Amino acid sequence: MIQETLKHRPTVSACMIVRNEEELLPGCLDSIRDWVDEIILVDTGSTDRTVAIAEEYRCRVFHLAWEDDFSKARNYALQQATGEWILVIDADERVFADDVPLIRSTLRSVPASMISVDIYNVYERHESRVTYASSIRLFKRELNLRYAGIVHNDLVLAEGVPVLPSRIRIKHLGYDLSPEKMRCKFERTRALLQRQLAADPDDVFALFNYAELLRGVEPSVSPENASEIIRAAGRVAALVEPADSARRHLLVMCLGQLACAHLALEQHEEALDCGRRALEQKPDYPDAFIYLGFACLGLERYEEAIWWFESYLENQANFDAAREAAPIILIHPDSRDLACGNLGILFELTGDWPTARTYYLRALQINPGFRQAATALGRLCLTRSQLGRDDPAIETLVSYLEVQPDDAGVALLIADHCRGTGDYARALQYYEKALTVTPTIVDALFGLSECHLNTGHKDSALMGYRRVLDLQPDFERAAQRLALLSEPVVQS
Repeated sequence: MIQETLKHRPTVSACMIVRNEEELLPGCLDSIRDWVDEIILVDTGSTDRTVAIAEEYRCRVFHLAWEDDFSKARNYALQQATGEWILVIDADERVFADDVPLIRSTLRSVPASMISVDIYNVYERHESRVTYASSIRLFKRELNLRYAGIVHNDLVLAEGVPVLPSRIRIKHLGYDLSPEKMRCKFERTRALLQRQLAADPDDVFALFNYAELLRGVEPSVSPENASEIIRAAGRVAALVEPADSARRHLLVMCLGQLACAHLALEQHEEALDCGRRALEQKPDYPDAFIYLGFACLGLERYEEAIWWFESYLENQANFDAAREAAPIILIHPDSRDLACGNLGILFELTGDWPTARTYYLRALQINPGFRQAATALGRLCLTRSQLGRDDPAIETLVSYLEVQPDDAGVALLIADHCRGTGDYARALQYYEKALTVTPTIVDALFGLSECHLNTGHKDSALMGYRRVLDLQPDFERAAQRLALLSEPVVQS
């Protein structure tokens, strides 16, 4: 039985190209070494321990001079493969260990020759932000497929061969490198794309990738980059007809890029138009719901904005990555925390504070480190609610500080609440936490002094009030307290 099973087990060649990847390469190799039959590693000029690490993992190592052409290096790796199936993977990617049995069963049982997998790009500490893309990473060697394009290689598909969507997942770490590495990566990619567009200004794939590069270079899109995105993505929208099924996914994504860029320029009506056009092409496109919500928020059309963010939550609950056959990049595959946070803002703006509080809490349950939601919840609790000592909202903020211990503002909000309810011991704890992060917060120093005063520590209170006035001489309440405490006691 074992021999019969092994006889029908498809062989897999993992193909990768690398250069100076000593930091990330071991994690990738660990995720594939036990279930692929060979690892083809093409090194394009490493000067670190990349090649030595590959040899330790028994990779088949090849060397190819770098010629600013990713497809050339990628295709050279494919030519070395001997397995029945090819897996294309990069050093900054990892196959989910839980999916290995699924991969084996899929390759053994499905009649397909090309399989798309789910790429999850992770960002930020605790991987709290994730984007998604479907990508064909498994295909049979007999198809003789090759890549085109010097950067962001595009797999040239075999005509008439269907692509099987799967639930196989790959985690991609390459968008969360150090600022210096991200800057180098950006400059290299921009130069290659500009060269490609100089040769063919209407290359829609290169135009899309150029707009996507500019959208992701900073946490928020700058006005300068937004204008460039509108130029590049707008050209794609002009070149690709909605009836062009082979390129419709590029049209959808570029309309998303346009909406994002218009929002960055506070062109809310234009963003609204692009978001609606995107939904006409893909009615379940999650990014569009988010952009439409932001556009209506910017236009102060609050009820409509609420509808769009709530629609996003409903649509996201039904999202199934395995149904995404087209290679669409989703910036908001799971931005429930963002939607809930903005619903909190919207309900607060419309005066519905209990519902606002509910959404802020929900945002923090989804993402315990969500700074904006924590700040908004703390402010709302202090200004609009009568809270007891054990209110769940305060405990949520306490949990938030375990994830974001450097947030002095939220520590101050917790301390002020505790002082207001007479819980001076806990208030002292969080005032001190805030001052550990930022020693010059006068409100925290004043609150700390008030707690000392209320617990009978007059000398500590005096020192605190003096420190407040040293930092802010016109702090009237501190001056009043100091004057009162400094008055001599009159003996009768």
